[in-house]
Amino acid sequence: MLKQVCKGCGEEKPMSEFYKSRKGDKSYPLKECKKCYGQKVKEWKALHPERVKEHRKAEVRREKKVLTPEEKWNRALRGFKF
Repeated sequence: MLKQVCKGCGEEKPMSEFYKSRKGDKSYPLKECKKCYGQKVKEWKALHPERVKEHRKAEVRREKKVLTPEEKWNRALRGFKF
């Protein structure tokens, strides 16, 4: 079984303990194990509550397909020719 050393805790762990990156066509394991990565994300969220809030609002808007006033206006003008 393949193993990798975690950059966060320094322990050697199996590859199943690492998330894979989704950048580009190739996927490769991240440098931190799942536990260390989760802790890193938790710390970032604590430092940036406004960005987390904005992201959640955007997710809800996408799920409910709620349009902003600007999006409504753009849709209304779509058929008109000026």
